[in-house]
Amino acid sequence: MVINIMKIKWFLVFSLIAMMTILASCGKAENEESNVPAEQPAGQPAAQPIAQPAGPYDSEIHVKKVEGLHEDFITGADISSFISQIESGVAYYDWDGNPLDEQGFFDLLAYAGLNYVRLRVWNDPYDQNGRGYGGGNNDVEKTIRMGQWATNAGMKVLVNFHYSDFWADPGKQFAPKNWENLAIDDKAAALFDFTEDTLRKLLNAGVDVGMVQVGNETNHGFSGERAWGNMAKLYHSGCDAARKVANEFEKDILIAVHFTDPNRTDGFIEYAKAMDRYKIDYDVFAASYYPFWHGDLENLSFVLLEIAQMFDKKVLVTETSYAYTFADGDGHSNSIGDETPGIKYFYPVSVQGQADAIRDIVNTVALVGEAGLGVIYWEPAWIPVGIYNGEAEVLSTNLEKWEEFGSGWASSFAADYDPLDAGIWYGGSSWDNQAMFDFAGKPLASLNIWKYVRHGAVAPLKIEMVKEAEVKVNPGEEPILPASVSVLYNDSSTSDVNVVWDETQVGQAVLQGMGIYYIDGTIEVEGVNFNAICRLDISPINYVPNPSFEENDISMWTISNPAVAGIRHEPNNARSGEYCLHFWSEDIVEFSAEQTIGGLASGYYTYSTNLQGGDAGSAAEFFIYAIVDGERFEEPSFVTGWQEWQTPEISGLYVAEDGGSITIGVSVRCAARGWGSFDDFLLYK
Repeated sequence: MVINIMKIKWFLVFSLIAMMTILASCGKAENEESNVPAEQPAGQPAAQPIAQPAGPYDSEIHVKKVEGLHEDFITGADISSFISQIESGVAYYDWDGNPLDEQGFFDLLAYAGLNYVRLRVWNDPYDQNGRGYGGGNNDVEKTIRMGQWATNAGMKVLVNFHYSDFWADPGKQFAPKNWENLAIDDKAAALFDFTEDTLRKLLNAGVDVGMVQVGNETNHGFSGERAWGNMAKLYHSGCDAARKVANEFEKDILIAVHFTDPNRTDGFIEYAKAMDRYKIDYDVFAASYYPFWHGDLENLSFVLLEIAQMFDKKVLVTETSYAYTFADGDGHSNSIGDETPGIKYFYPVSVQGQADAIRDIVNTVALVGEAGLGVIYWEPAWIPVGIYNGEAEVLSTNLEKWEEFGSGWASSFAADYDPLDAGIWYGGSSWDNQAMFDFAGKPLASLNIWKYVRHGAVAPLKIEMVKEAEVKVNPGEEPILPASVSVLYNDSSTSDVNVVWDETQVGQAVLQGMGIYYIDGTIEVEGVNFNAICRLDISPINYVPNPSFEENDISMWTISNPAVAGIRHEPNNARSGEYCLHFWSEDIVEFSAEQTIGGLASGYYTYSTNLQGGDAGSAAEFFIYAIVDGERFEEPSFVTGWQEWQTPEISGLYVAEDGGSITIGVSVRCAARGWGSFDDFLLYK
C-alpha cells in the first residue's frame, strides 16, 4: 500500500527531527516556548520539522494532545498566494521578529509542524495583455518556485489543479480560455496533456509531489462541464495522467478528488457514489470543511467514516480555517465578521479559539483511523499588503498592489473571464482575519498547532470568553435575567460566575416591547472586571409547531415536490439553528410547503416567515399564503442573495371561533438552478 511506504519515509524524517531537538536545545528558545528550539536564521536551507519534546510544550495557548495520531498524518497549509504577497512588499518574521526570506518562510512552516504544502494551479490566469487575474496569479511557474522552497524545507507538495484560468468552486467551474470551444473528448485530451506536462515540470525541478488534486470543489461541475458523463471523462484524464507520470518517475503520488459542503450529508456521499459508478481511479476523497459554514464535527465525522468504509478510500480535509479576530486588516471586507449573517461560531474568535477549532478538526479526521490522512489549512499567510486603519492613502496603495501583483482575491482584469463575481467584487484579501500570522507578518501562537496536536501545549490559565446569556419572554412578562453566566477558559474548562446586569437597559427593553435587545453586564474574576451580554428576546407566543425545523418530527409539514425542496441540515443556509426548508434543482424549481395549525383561540393573527436565495430568474414567483375558513390570503416576496433575508408578512387573519385553524404555507416557482431557503415561521395572536 502507498501509505505504508509513506510511513517508512516519514519515520526517517522524524528520526532527523529527534536529532534536531538535541542540537537546538542548546540554542536560544522561541519567545513563546521555553522548551522549543529557536528558529534557524532567515533563509537557511533544508530545515527539518521542529523537534519533538517528551511532554507538552509551554506556550501562550492551551492545546490538548490528539491521541492516536499516526506519524505520517498530514498537517498542511495552502499558501498559494505567497509569491504575490512577497512581490507586493509583504514581510514575514520569525518568533524573535527577524525578517524571513522566501526559504526562511517555508522553513518556519516546517518548524511549526507542517509537513505538506498545497499549491493551486491555474492554466492561464492572465488577460490578453498579460495582466494577472489576482488570487496569487497562480501559474505553473509560481507553483514550481514555491514547490522547491517547500521541498527544501522537508515538506511534500499537493498540486491542486483547478483546470480553470481562475477560481473554481461549486458556484463556478469555468473552462480555461483555450478549452472553451473544445468538444468533450478534445477537452479531456487537453486536460490530460496539461496535467502530464505540469507534473513533469514539477518533478524535473526537484519538487517532492506527494499528492495531486484533480479538480477543485467540483460539486456541481468540472471545467465547464455539468453532466456527470462528461465530468467523468475529465476525471479519468486527470487521474490517468497523474498515474502515468507517477509510474514513470517511480514516485508514490496520491490522487485526490475534492468536494465541499459536507453538511449536506446525502449529497456528499452521492458524490462518492458517482465517482464509484464511473470507476474513477483515485485514492483520496478530499473535503472542504469550514466550521462556520459546514455544521458540526459530528456530521463531518459521519460523512468521512461513511466514505472511507463504503468506498475504501482515504479521506482528507483539504481546506479549513477559523478566525482569530474580527478586524479587517486591508480595507477589503472579510468573508466572516462579527455581523456576517448566517455565520455560527462554535469557538471563540481569538488565537486560542483558532487553535481549538483546528485541533478538534485534526482529532475528528484522526478518529477515522488509518484512512484519515490529515488536515490542510487554507491560506494562513494571506495577510494585508498594507495595514489599513481608515487611511485613504493606504487603501489606494493596496488597490494598486492588488492590481499589479495579484495579491488580492481578484483584480479588475479578471472581469472578462469572471464578469459576475470578480468583475464586480474584485479587491483584496477577505481572509486576513483567518491567517496564522498577524497583520504585520509575525506568526501567531496558533501557527504551532501543527506540532502541538502531537504532544499538547500548556499555558497559564485565563478567561477566553464570557458566554452570552439568553432570555426569552412574551410581551407583558417581566424578564428575569440569570444570576450568573458561564465563563470559558483557555483550557476549555468552564465555571459559572455571578453577574450584575444593567437594569436600566432591561427597563427600556420592556417599555419598547417586542424585539431583540442586548443587555450589558459585568462579572469580576480575581479582582478583574469582564463584560457580559444577555440576549433578551421579547416575542409573542409562536403557534407554529417546529417553526425552524430543528425537531426530529417534521410530519406536520407537507411538501409538494420533495425532489426540489425539503427540510435539510444546512447550517450555512439557515437563519437560526442548523436546519431549514431548502430548495434547489437542475430544472425548473416549483413547489409548495404548508401545515395546518388547529386549536386556535378566536382573534386576529399575523403570519410571517423568512426567505433568502438567488439565481431565481426574472420571472420568479415567491409567495407566502394563509388559508382561513376557505379564504386564501397571499403576500409576494423575492430573493436578493445569500443570507439576505426577506420577511414577508400577512396580518389580520381572523379566527372567528375558539378551536379554529389556519393553514400557513409558501409557494415558489423560479428558474432552473434557482436556490434558497425558508426558516423561522411565525404565527402569533
